[in-house]
Amino acid sequence: MVVGVAGTGRAGVPWPVPTPVRSGGPLGQVRGKNVSQAVTFRDWQQLWRVLTDTGAFGPQPLRGAGQLLRSLAQHGPTPYALVAWHALKGTQITAVDAHDGVLTYRELQCAADALAGEMRFLLTPGARVGLLGRGGTRWLVGLLAATRLGADVVLLNTLHSPAEWAEQVQELHLSAVLHEPAYCTGLRSCPHSAVLVNLSLTETRQSPLPRRPGFGAVTLLTSGSTGTPRAIKRHTGLKHAQAVFPVTDFLSRLSVKAGERVWLPPPLFHGQGLSALMLTLGFGGTLVLGPEPQPEALQESLRRTSPHWIIVVPTVLRRLLDGLDTSVTLPSLRGVVSGSAPLSPALAQEALQAFDGRLFNLYGTTETGPLCLATPADFQQRLETVGSVLNGVHVNLQGGTVNVRSPFLAVPASCWNTGDLAEWNDSGHLRLLGRADDRFICGGENIDPLALERRIEALPGVLECAVWGEPDEEYGQVVHALIVPADKNSTIQPLHAALSSALPRTFRPRSITLCPDLPRNAAGKLVRRHLPEWRDQLAAADQH
Repeated sequence: MVVGVAGTGRAGVPWPVPTPVRSGGPLGQVRGKNVSQAVTFRDWQQLWRVLTDTGAFGPQPLRGAGQLLRSLAQHGPTPYALVAWHALKGTQITAVDAHDGVLTYRELQCAADALAGEMRFLLTPGARVGLLGRGGTRWLVGLLAATRLGADVVLLNTLHSPAEWAEQVQELHLSAVLHEPAYCTGLRSCPHSAVLVNLSLTETRQSPLPRRPGFGAVTLLTSGSTGTPRAIKRHTGLKHAQAVFPVTDFLSRLSVKAGERVWLPPPLFHGQGLSALMLTLGFGGTLVLGPEPQPEALQESLRRTSPHWIIVVPTVLRRLLDGLDTSVTLPSLRGVVSGSAPLSPALAQEALQAFDGRLFNLYGTTETGPLCLATPADFQQRLETVGSVLNGVHVNLQGGTVNVRSPFLAVPASCWNTGDLAEWNDSGHLRLLGRADDRFICGGENIDPLALERRIEALPGVLECAVWGEPDEEYGQVVHALIVPADKNSTIQPLHAALSSALPRTFRPRSITLCPDLPRNAAGKLVRRHLPEWRDQLAAADQH
């Protein structure tokens, strides 16, 4: 799990962070300034214009900016500082609307202060604490309270097993784990050294808090879709000044406004969830934490909250569209942002039609932060795109693999190999082709699973598809496929016939298994290493 060390935390224990892959080759496409180039006054001026356009600074921008700077000086570049800033302005805007509570910014700060007061002797500045939950009001209060005390927070994955949580407690040296009530039994079932804190909003007593406890950071665990999850330490502010370039470009493309409602279904412990949370708190919006991703619950949540922005992974977008009621109108909707996993052309087309063309597609990684953003205008040219590279981010395609230099990396001037395969289209936009380590060879032909899956998903009656290669004496490897049919009463024979006419012999699946869904992680990414096991489980279930 530890794949490199960059210095030590304040507790003196090395932090596990990715070791960058250095590259001496030329850059494929460069937008904006080099990550090592100094930021000029004009660059900061451009960011100022973009921020004031959001309305987050209020009717008196200079005064609002001064209040923000004072909050940042006292609490550091943390989510707590943003909440305290908006609470100071006296706004009555709802900060969070979730299944376990609705709070204004002032109420949210008071709840965080109360919890921080209870934990002030447990979480000293520089302590490392785990935060376990899917994401609700309690989870957010826990995050704010820990950062208020200057602790470094590790966002734990609820889909991991209790044994994995215990291992992460030991490897990451967590002194405590703040958790939603649902995970109490699992945490107690395995031995570990952390103190468990069951999150609750019942505590309202205020206790004295340290004025300047130090500035913590948030650590994300990678999704684990390609192996063991890695810990990525992420400072929630602009740790490197060059981050001003992609931040300015990103905000310009989205054009968010103060007070807007952002609908974000849990979980929040991955990169997209944390970024959306920080963005919403930054411009004083309302974070609407959607329900469990079931079509009926999603529809009701959208109807009730009428959001301006919907931020989802493709899996949730698929479920949302499956149950979309034409009677549900979203008059306030300004955009739907998909990210964390590949967006198929078919799903993009359906979403564009359902939401009047207001679709964005975000590409990035936990290690590098955001890299590209496709806008509605980009989708008018081509459906299969993640858009153009954000200003200040450098992307180089070496052997078809995406290599990145980004100011969000621990060492911005280094080059990080994402392992993603991609190509540039005629417009200079990036098109993802899958993962380099997913390729396999069948009869001497290189097969890219994602490209083959897109061809199969284009056939009538196919909702989703996943393919992989298995050993074969004659061909070396042969294709196997899991297919989610659009009609649950579908049979395999028509699919075999359609594939015979649509694909060359080498590319045709040797076997097809129909299934209700595909194995995905919490971020909606397909977990390819589980595909054979998934097929075997379905076969065993059919026998019984």
